[in-house]
Amino acid sequence: MKVLCCSRLPSQLQKPHALLPVLVAVATVAGFPRSLSPLRLEFVEKAAKFNREHSSVRVLRTLQTNRLLAQIHVQIQQILDQGTANPIVARLSIQTQDLLPFYDLSEEQRQKIVGLMFSDIQPKLLACSRISEQFASEVRGHQKRIDEIGVEVQAASRAYKIPAIFDVRSRAEIFLYQAKSVLRDLTKLFLILFGKDFNNTARFDLVAEWAEAEFGEQDELTKMLKTDEGLWIRSLVKMRNAVEHPAGRSGTLHVQNFTAEVVGSSIVVLEPVWYLDNNEKSPVVRDMGVFTDNLLTLCEQTLILCLEKFKKGFPIVVVEVAEGDRDPSCPVRYRMTLDPSRITFPPTAAKPSNAEQNT
Repeated sequence: MKVLCCSRLPSQLQKPHALLPVLVAVATVAGFPRSLSPLRLEFVEKAAKFNREHSSVRVLRTLQTNRLLAQIHVQIQQILDQGTANPIVARLSIQTQDLLPFYDLSEEQRQKIVGLMFSDIQPKLLACSRISEQFASEVRGHQKRIDEIGVEVQAASRAYKIPAIFDVRSRAEIFLYQAKSVLRDLTKLFLILFGKDFNNTARFDLVAEWAEAEFGEQDELTKMLKTDEGLWIRSLVKMRNAVEHPAGRSGTLHVQNFTAEVVGSSIVVLEPVWYLDNNEKSPVVRDMGVFTDNLLTLCEQTLILCLEKFKKGFPIVVVEVAEGDRDPSCPVRYRMTLDPSRITFPPTAAKPSNAEQNT
């Protein structure tokens, strides 16, 4: 039977006689018969003693904290296990904060955008990246082992053993949930900047339609949203919807672990795949990496293309930093720089003639 800490109970349960029914319930749930009343009573006495001792410790700590309260000004808490060297952190947090001051936004809009990118989108995308990298590492490890020593054959060559990824389906489903959540959160950007509410959905077909009606068919934001929605966003959303509603409009998501087949005298081992019903099978490792990278690119490019509609008129332009030129400690992809085409210089004064020089 586990001990209950009395300090966590309501005040009316801090006395031994009031604590007894609670302990009886705990003992019953744990499988102890009700005939063990002496054990319960003894525990009540010990719990009451612990309560008195523990209360005095809490008072001492409170008094000490009060004396130091005037000196405490900052509370520090680590909430991420990744730093700015991670491209997701660099491009969603640092890059966003560097770009925002150059656009005509209210302070409230800036704070909401930073909060959206840092607190809402970034943790979910980091979760996708973590699952993708761990999955890839395990698959590549099994592949390397098979390349080095082959497939293990047992029972006088009547059976063979193939590798497996543990919890393959649950990890795939968590990845899809976090990925679709990134899409949902990104639509909040349009509410912050344009007052357009998509009601926390991942319907980027509707987002693209709205952008076309608002900014035109040839607008860069419209074209990007249409392209991405058709190429990969629709597939990602359908896969997640198939998890939430199996055999529904999106079908059923099938996830296969390592499989093997005998081809002639060889055993061919195939890596994990996923697919919707009769659709073509696709490697999980490749798709997770592509989805994660695409989501990061979509977030930063959507933000920049939206911000471009709030220019201050400065002679500056957003440029992409070549991948090889990015700072490894903070690999931001986009930064602001002067736009030479918008910089004008006063005309050079004409050189005086010889006659003017002589006079």
